[in-house]
Amino acid sequence: MKILILFSILSIILGGNINKNIKHDYIDSQIEISQKEFISDYNIYRKKNYWKNEHKKDIIRKINKNLNSTMKNKGEFIVEYSLSVGVDPYLVTA
Repeated sequence: MKILILFSILSIILGGNINKNIKHDYIDSQIEISQKEFISDYNIYRKKNYWKNEHKKDIIRKINKNLNSTMKNKGEFIVEYSLSVGVDPYLVTA
């Protein structure tokens, strides 16, 4: 697919003298499929690693900063579990 895109770009630049049998519909459909897969993967990443536009590493750092005694440094466990269940990590900590 990358070779087809490269030839397509080169044919546009050079005025179509390289290969006139390039199937642009196929290239367009592959680009559209790649775009949908990227958006889907990105949404999955956001769901696993963010809570209300805040990255889980930042949440872990904030929670660990305020935990003490037996709960000290358990922020990662709290955040991982709460995000997997879909509950606010700050509420779980409270």
